[in-house]
Amino acid sequence: MIITTTQDMDGTNVCEFIFGDNTGFSNKITFQMPGKITESDLQIPFDSDIFKSILNSNKDMEAGTLKLSKKGMVKLTFNSSELGIDTEYYVARNE
Repeated sequence: MIITTTQDMDGTNVCEFIFGDNTGFSNKITFQMPGKITESDLQIPFDSDIFKSILNSNKDMEAGTLKLSKKGMVKLTFNSSELGIDTEYYVARNE
């Protein structure tokens, strides 16, 4: 999985998640999320299995935030006021 910062068709800065093989263009899924994007043209690889586990474990949470550092670290936070749970994860980039 690669997380990039780019612009959508309207010229708005977005964070883009690209899942799939890193060679070629087949079998890829791309998902864009708007947000407060301050850096452009970042391309940072991460382990998609780790993200899958984190998202699966927090699927019942009300809200989540992703913060991406240009140095290759992601901070994921999730919370649920109903359940009274706050979780926080730090994931390092793949080399």
